[in-house]
Amino acid sequence: MNRLELLEKTQQLTDETKIRFYLGDKEISNRFDRNSSHQYKPGDTVTTISFALYSYIANAIILKAQGEEKAKEGYLAFDQEWESIISQCNIKINPKIQKDEALHFLHSFLFSKNDITLVDLIEKISFICLIKTMKERNLSYRKISHLYHKKKDVIINQVTLYSRSLYHSFLNRKDLDSQKIDMDKDNLSNGILLYDHSELFIPTWQNAFHIEDYKSVIKHGLSNCSSTFPLTDVNRISVLYMIKDITATYEI
Repeated sequence: MNRLELLEKTQQLTDETKIRFYLGDKEISNRFDRNSSHQYKPGDTVTTISFALYSYIANAIILKAQGEEKAKEGYLAFDQEWESIISQCNIKINPKIQKDEALHFLHSFLFSKNDITLVDLIEKISFICLIKTMKERNLSYRKISHLYHKKKDVIINQVTLYSRSLYHSFLNRKDLDSQKIDMDKDNLSNGILLYDHSELFIPTWQNAFHIEDYKSVIKHGLSNCSSTFPLTDVNRISVLYMIKDITATYEI
């Protein structure tokens, strides 16, 4: 199926019993709350920065686990995406220098045995995410930089929570083969992963435990997939709840 067909199929979903919830490999009870109201809403600026940081870091972690050849391909994709983000960026500091420093640090993480922490990655990559969010929200660099430094602890905590959730709910699966994980190399900030060509993972920070909110998460995720991302063989869509360590899977 193509993206439009997947979207049509999932948006027709009305029976929540067709959605199965998992904690890692273990199936758990349905977590939908029939009495809840719709809660899906766009993220605020801080959450947008945190999600972009999480997406880049999650992809970097996966590339490192996949080995040097795939890491080289991913590194080039990072370079191209970050170069695009900083283009036509009119700020006082030199964005090219900041981007090259972030890329150099990413290279060290991917290909060296240096001890690099999650906080190290957040601090080095944050500039790219600030520029990205600045342009998307039409903000000044001064304003978004001030916000980042004011909310830095919150952002670090959010990215840490999201990263741990990815590990507990997906990367820690007993039968997982990291070589079968694909990321959207033409949009590395969407956080979306494809496993074994067939299962699409869409992460969300939303508390989307109403079926309509669940469908909104899928709609948003599919709309953020690049046109080159291979969706033809997808027959399962799993929403990764990054605040709960669980996934909700719909078999199409």
